[in-house]
Amino acid sequence: MSSRRASLAAFRRRDPYAGTTHLLVELLADAAGPAARLLRLLDIDPARVHADAQRCLPAR
Repeated sequence: MSSRRASLAAFRRRDPYAGTTHLLVELLADAAGPAARLLRLLDIDPARVHADAQRCLPAR
């Protein structure tokens, strides 16, 4: 499902394709999801990674 959300997010942004950054942003959009839980187990702030990934997307 995350890949569909990433594709939809890329389409809405008018990006030519959905890349790994789009997928990461969508995976971390759910603060209680498995990706965020894994990062917390590694003592990494998922909100910060989410924000950093969003900044890496091309400006539109």
